[in-house]
This record gives sequence, structure tokens and C-alpha cells, in this order.
Amino acid sequence: MINAAISAAYYLKIVQAMYLRPLPEFEFGGAKHAGEVGARHAADRSEDPLPLPITAAVALSVFGTLMLGIIFPATNGLTRRTQEAVQVGPGAPAPASVQQASATAAR
Repeated sequence: MINAAISAAYYLKIVQAMYLRPLPEFEFGGAKHAGEVGARHAADRSEDPLPLPITAAVALSVFGTLMLGIIFPATNGLTRRTQEAVQVGPGAPAPASVQQASATAAR
């Protein structure tokens, strides 16, 4: 409990420095109003598009996360295949697909 309080105090100082303090230009009189500062920073960000490799990596990550999250049987299939691939050796049980096939043939 004490560790949680200490870490919260530490990390909340970082969050405060990042998000709750005014922009440096506004503190030192670089802009007359906070609205002008925000508008200028928004214009600066819109001029610089992300490089293609970064955009492609983010898009591929989002696509993969959504597909594996939406199509639940796909993750189950990957898990089953991984478990079957790991089971090797003389004492290892037969893979689930072999057990299902033998159970179906026995009926």
C-alpha cells in the first residue's frame, strides 16, 4: 500500500508536467492568448505527416489487433496448433485432432 502511494506521487508529478502546465510560449509571453498558441501548434502538427513505414506499422498493428480480437476462433485455432506443436516425446498425449479422429472412428 505504501509503495502504491509513493509511485502514485511520483508518476502524478510526471503527468502534471506533461499535461497540466501551460505551454512554454504562453508562460514567457511568446503569444498573447492561449488560443493563438493552440492554433499555432495545431497548424504545425498538420504540416508534418507521419512517414510511410510508421503509418504502415501502426495500420498493420491495428488491423491485426482488431482481426484477432473480433475473430475469436482464429486465436483458439492458433492456441490449439501451438499446444499440439509443443507436445513431443514418448509420454506426450496425442494431439486433439488425432484424438477426435480416433473417437469418431471408434463409434
